[in-house]
Amino acid sequence: MVKPRQTSIDYMKGGLVIGMVLAHALQLLSKPTGLFWLFSTTINLITFSGFFFCFGYVFFLSYLTKPFADVKTKMAKTAIKSLFAYYLSGFSAYLLLSPRFLGKPYPITLDEILQLITFSKVAWFSEFLLTFFLITGLVLVFFKGFRQLAHSPMTTLCLGLVCLLTAYLLPTDLIVPQPMALLIGTKNYFIFPVVQYLPIFLIGIYFSNYEVGWNRTVLALSLFATGLLVSYYVSHQAMPAEFLPSVYWLVGSYGILYGYYVAAKWLEHRPNPLNWLLSIGRNTLFYLLVSNFILFALSNHIQTKPEIAFLIGAITLLIITFLFSLLTQSPKTHSETQVRSVPIL
Repeated sequence: MVKPRQTSIDYMKGGLVIGMVLAHALQLLSKPTGLFWLFSTTINLITFSGFFFCFGYVFFLSYLTKPFADVKTKMAKTAIKSLFAYYLSGFSAYLLLSPRFLGKPYPITLDEILQLITFSKVAWFSEFLLTFFLITGLVLVFFKGFRQLAHSPMTTLCLGLVCLLTAYLLPTDLIVPQPMALLIGTKNYFIFPVVQYLPIFLIGIYFSNYEVGWNRTVLALSLFATGLLVSYYVSHQAMPAEFLPSVYWLVGSYGILYGYYVAAKWLEHRPNPLNWLLSIGRNTLFYLLVSNFILFALSNHIQTKPEIAFLIGAITLLIITFLFSLLTQSPKTHSETQVRSVPIL
């Protein structure tokens, strides 16, 4: 008997995608202030951590519950898919955003292309795709260790705390050469380092393995973590660093993401599924890439008020949904959906 697909994570990813596209529109097409700045900053805070949590959650179900021999090929394909997506988004970012960020067209030379391919340069608005490639590769290499971690909450907790401790101990002006920077971060590039963000991936694995739902202890801990971020902002009148990530930035998303997770669990048990939101959540990579192409291109021609940029972001979502409907067959009903291989995001 085939186990029904857990749609809660699809709902959660759908919500994250919507916020991401709207925030990208605000950041690329305007200079957000006031409530728009608050919205944009909050989305920046939760988006990568949220996707990484979801990745860990589905990763456990799709890979870590099965023998390595049965999943190694699928894991390798997932890694290659995420790497290809990074290159596609990265090249489009350099081609379309260079006039704005560098003040000149992107110099298409062999040296520049090699720097992007070898990660000597990390492309704008594409960084987290690279982190998905790296974490998949790490699990592929250390599969047995991650599988043991999945069934050892205390070891997982200790490893997670050590990873967060590195964010606290590393100097804020740290400059690390590539490719080491991809693992622990650097001040020179916008990177989501694997080590510092590993705890949220492990939390996703834990939630999946132990089927965590509404839990008062988890609620209290997640709100405490977000409270640390709030206290930092109140005392410093500024947000903690995102690149190189501060420990306050890393844990600040936990309370909001747990709210997303609980809401997604509630939606999962609704008698009438929100198929439009499920579709977005099941096709996050398509929405990410197409929205990037559209917004990158528009950013060279449109700089407007935050209200208009927000509206353009909403229209972009509608356009992508329409395009996707043209490219696919009618979606399956809720009762027909089944477990698939882990999606890229």
